[in-house]
Amino acid sequence: MKRKTALFMAMISMFASASTVSAADKMHEYKLDNGYEVEINTVSHEIFSKNHGQKNSDTAVSATVKYVEINIPESIDSMPITGIGSGAFTDRDEISKVTLPSSLQTIGEKAFWGADSFSSITVPNSVTSIGKSAFESCDLLSSVSLGSGLKTIGDFTFKNCKSIRSIKLPDSVESIGQGTFENCKSLKSLSLGKNINDIGGGAFKGCSSLENLALPDGLTILKSNTFDSCTSLYSLTLPNGLKTIENGVFGNCSSLKKIYIPATVKNISKNAFDGCENVVIYCKNGTYAQQYALDKKIPVMVADKIDGEAPVVEEAIPDHITVFVNNEELVFKNAQPVIVDGRTLVPMRDIFEALGLIVGWDGETKTVTGKKGVTNISLTIGKTKMLVNGAEQPLDVPAQIISGSTMVPLRAISNSVGCKVTWDQNTRTININD
Repeated sequence: MKRKTALFMAMISMFASASTVSAADKMHEYKLDNGYEVEINTVSHEIFSKNHGQKNSDTAVSATVKYVEINIPESIDSMPITGIGSGAFTDRDEISKVTLPSSLQTIGEKAFWGADSFSSITVPNSVTSIGKSAFESCDLLSSVSLGSGLKTIGDFTFKNCKSIRSIKLPDSVESIGQGTFENCKSLKSLSLGKNINDIGGGAFKGCSSLENLALPDGLTILKSNTFDSCTSLYSLTLPNGLKTIENGVFGNCSSLKKIYIPATVKNISKNAFDGCENVVIYCKNGTYAQQYALDKKIPVMVADKIDGEAPVVEEAIPDHITVFVNNEELVFKNAQPVIVDGRTLVPMRDIFEALGLIVGWDGETKTVTGKKGVTNISLTIGKTKMLVNGAEQPLDVPAQIISGSTMVPLRAISNSVGCKVTWDQNTRTININD
């Protein structure tokens, strides 16, 4: 048994040695024009600093290569340089300037992480992606120019780059990762380009100098903590097409005064505006955003865009909807009317009886029926069509059960029995008349 074990261990040792030799054979050492030593992976054509992955204190960098400028050529010994490898220049504090070649396509994870001495970087047009944390914690990095071929920027790419004051993303960029600009405390001017459709959570968290930002129309979600602690953010217009605002997106944005939320937004987290003590929500009448503002007792302005007018505070707009049927107020016994996707839903039995409909309910199919004279209507919970005398009619919002109450679309029901419906946005009053 011992002989078998020894043989097995010897085989493992041989395999490990072979793997080490194979890995070493891939790396080609080279000295740049100024004597700075690098290594090139002969398979991936990625470049690395010699002894990459080790801190300067461990590498004993000599005085002759302190504070050097790195000019990376397009090719080395006939090999095109197409990538900066992962961790290639991590903690290389001796680098005072980096020039990247036009042959470059990718910049790997942590490529320049913690390289504290260089202040500018120009990413060539050939680069399509920048990896996670590529420039994270580069303390003196203040000037960043990104090429027109860039499509993706990884998580935490510029996190803790406290000297960056301005940056412009090219229109080619489609996504930026989680925490990309987190804690860039000097960042005041930021242009995102036109085609970004994905912004990672916390992308601008802690950007305490950022005052405003134009968000592209391709966004559908603002992910958790996107603008958390952006304490200088004053106003923001959210793009048409946005649907969801997740947890803490505007948490602790203490200077946020005005935000326009489009009608396309259908979901806002309950703590999206925690710590925004002075915010006013601008939105169109009857939208989800308006109802959200009223529910959360956030001042709201009914408007098509942000303007300079004084806000209409929650006391000026009632926090409930009043319904009159032939000039007589309809008293709802249990649940109250709600606005869903811009349509008013009311308790089924209350509105049916007020309109003179005989109410029916099939619990098995979850279908509501009503009859008045020669008119017969039928709605099924969750269905976007109703039947009026057997003919299908579309519903913008289906009947649904909310907090245990069956709620039906007020206008569709009223119109089906020949009633006229009007809405007063200033008093949140609905009038129904025969």
